[in-house]
Amino acid sequence: MITFQDTSLLKIESDVSFFLQTQDKPTIDFIEPNSEKCYFRHLIRIYQQEAFHRPVEEAITTSFFYFIRYLLRSNLSFDHSFFLPISQKLSKLSFMYGDYYLAKAGACFFPFKENKLLSDAMVMTLQTISKSQWLQSRQLFSRFEWFQLVMLRYGSLFQFCMKAPGYLSNKKTEWPKKKMIYANTTALYCTLLANKYLSGYITHAKRNTFDLIRLQKKLLS
Repeated sequence: MITFQDTSLLKIESDVSFFLQTQDKPTIDFIEPNSEKCYFRHLIRIYQQEAFHRPVEEAITTSFFYFIRYLLRSNLSFDHSFFLPISQKLSKLSFMYGDYYLAKAGACFFPFKENKLLSDAMVMTLQTISKSQWLQSRQLFSRFEWFQLVMLRYGSLFQFCMKAPGYLSNKKTEWPKKKMIYANTTALYCTLLANKYLSGYITHAKRNTFDLIRLQKKLLS
């Protein structure tokens, strides 16, 4: 059985380049390449860290990564409308592309529909992401609400990737709280580092107060 067990940086960069090279992007694209690459690199890494202990066939992993890639692009498209009034054309287009990528993600998930554990987790993830859309519609945020939006939209995606190898290998698994916090912290790290639409809401001075590397080490110690 061929498995994705290599979590080296070289292997992860190779996987990122492979999945992001497909030519199905629209003429008007709202997604920042560096933002997509940052999120996707860490999503692959967190998946492969779990797959090292719960081997998954390569074909299954490949299909799953395509699903995650489109779901990520859907999120990033919605992010573009973060500061734009819904009446603006660009805001409406970004929502349309968000729906387009969400539909593509649904098509990629079709091979997994018989896997009840994964399907249930996917439904929960989509429900959580949808809550972030409702929260975004409020437009005015406290710092806590901004953090909540990031956790709903991206923390849930990283948690889903972390749990997926256990579901795909048909091994029921429980994840310790520290791993869940690690997934959330990685989502926050990527958002502050590379998501200019969401991170723009937090001033540069506030962003410098987040020592995420030290926080991750503390949470995992």
